[in-house]
Amino acid sequence: MKTEKGDVKSELFNQILNETVAMAKYAVSSGMKIPGKTLDIIDAAIFEKKVPEQISEETNKGVSSDTDVKVPKKLAVKTSIDNLAYAHSVLSELIAPAKPQTILLLATERAKKRLFQFLGPIPLVRQMMLAALVFLVAFILIGLSSKVNTNIDAGNILKSSGLDLLVNELFFLAAAGIGASFAALYKINRYVVEGTYDPKYISSYWIRFVLGLIAGLILAELLPLETGEIASASFSKPLLALIGGFSASVVFRILNRMVRAVESLVKGDISEEIKSQRMHMESVYNEKQTKDKMKYVKELMNLQTEIDESGKPEDIKNKVNSILNKFLPEGDISSGEKS
Repeated sequence: MKTEKGDVKSELFNQILNETVAMAKYAVSSGMKIPGKTLDIIDAAIFEKKVPEQISEETNKGVSSDTDVKVPKKLAVKTSIDNLAYAHSVLSELIAPAKPQTILLLATERAKKRLFQFLGPIPLVRQMMLAALVFLVAFILIGLSSKVNTNIDAGNILKSSGLDLLVNELFFLAAAGIGASFAALYKINRYVVEGTYDPKYISSYWIRFVLGLIAGLILAELLPLETGEIASASFSKPLLALIGGFSASVVFRILNRMVRAVESLVKGDISEEIKSQRMHMESVYNEKQTKDKMKYVKELMNLQTEIDESGKPEDIKNKVNSILNKFLPEGDISSGEKS
C-alpha cells in the first residue's frame, strides 16, 4: 500500500506536536520558564489541528518569517512544520536530560485507566513489580517448608532427589527472581525519574531478568562450597542465588575464568610462552652484540699494529676505510667521500 506524501507529513506533524505539548506541560509543572514565542507556535499548531479548514492563506499575511509567528486568540496563523520543529527543539533543550519520547510516554500512560497503575508509571515497571511480588511470595511460602534448612546438602543435585530437591531448587529460583527483579527495578526507576527511559530496551531488561534466574541457580547449585563455618552458615546457598540473580555478569566472569583455567591446563600458560620467547630473543640479541664488539676490538688492534709499523697517512686512511666498509652499508663511504 503506497503512502501519500501528505499523510506522512501529517503523521510527522502530529508526532512532533504531541511531544511538544507533553514537554510544555512537563516544563510548566516543573516551574521552568518557556519562551513566549514557543507557546504561540504550540497554540497555533493545536488550533490548526482542530480546525484546518478555517485557516486560509490570507491569514498568513503580515508574517515576516517562520520564526515570527503571531497568533490571535481565536484565529490561528497556519503553522509550518519548521515552526513546530523549532518549538520542539527549544523545549528539548529546556527539559534535558529528559527525552521527548519518555515525557510523552509518561503523559500518555498517566491519562489511561489501568488496573495495576499504582504499581508504576509505565508497563515495564508494573510487570517487573508483579514479577518481584510473585517471587517474594514464593520465597516466603516455600521457606515455610521443613525441607528448606541449613543442611549443606539440601538442594544438592548430586546428593538429594525427589521432592526435597524440587522444593530447594524452587526456593533458590525464588531467591534468584528477587535479585533479578530488584536489579531491573532499580535501574528502570533511575531512567524513569531522569526522564531518559527508552522503550526500545524493553527486551534487554527481560533478557537480563532471565539471565539472572539462570545465574542464580548456577551459583546455588553448581558452585562448590567448602565445608566449614562459612559454608554451613544459614541461607548460604539462597544468598548465592540472590547474588547471581542481581548480577548475572558475576557468574559470567566466574565461568569465563574457569574456561581460561581449563585452556591453560591443555595449552599451557600463554603468558609463560610469550615470556620464554622474549627471553630467547634477548639472549640471541645479546650474543650477537658481544660478537660484534669483539670484531670491532680485533679490527682496531690490527689498525693500531699497522700504524706502529707504517706511519704513512695514505696507508692509515685506506685501512680505516676498509674497516668502515665492513660495518657500514655499501656506498656510505663512497658517498661521504664525494660530498
